[in-house]
Amino acid sequence: MLVSSSKVGLGTVLKEREIGHLAFDVRVDAEVDTLLENVDVEVNAVNNPVDLSCTLLATSGKGGSLNSIDVCKGYPLGSGNLYISPSWDYKDSSGSLRVEHITDDGTSMEWLSSAEESRVTYSRSIGNHRISPSITTDGNVSFEVDLETSADSSLSSYVCKDEVEVEWSDREWTATFAIPLQGKTIAGTNVHIKREIQF
Repeated sequence: MLVSSSKVGLGTVLKEREIGHLAFDVRVDAEVDTLLENVDVEVNAVNNPVDLSCTLLATSGKGGSLNSIDVCKGYPLGSGNLYISPSWDYKDSSGSLRVEHITDDGTSMEWLSSAEESRVTYSRSIGNHRISPSITTDGNVSFEVDLETSADSSLSSYVCKDEVEVEWSDREWTATFAIPLQGKTIAGTNVHIKREIQF
């Protein structure tokens, strides 16, 4: 079993920063590796009146770089909203496009397309829980289940032919278990645990 180093989360909210002619609410979050080698930085800018948001992911420290950028624009459509989200990954020099329609009752249909494959996901809420089956252009099927066990705790699982992933969140703690599969054999387990600290 491999256990990764833990990280400490830091968060700062900066209100009403003007970008161009639009005013955005900006939030900056950072995860500091306990080995003090890297800092993962996430910047979120949101303009609610026009339903526009942008997310930047970057790493500072050894080999620091801008990792990715994701933009999302929403439009009213029928009994819900249509969201169009192009993104670009600087590390892989690759882009993707996500188109999602979410109805007022929380049911959604998502189409995600990249150079590697396209995937369609249908998601529906049942009480406080959610089920999300997916299928790709290669015919691969996966299934995701999110369970809200209490107001402060949740459990989610993702199953496909190559991996089982389980994430457990309880207040400020999050534990992720990734279990690679080789046929019917478990090929090791990766565990990641982190704790968020707000200042």
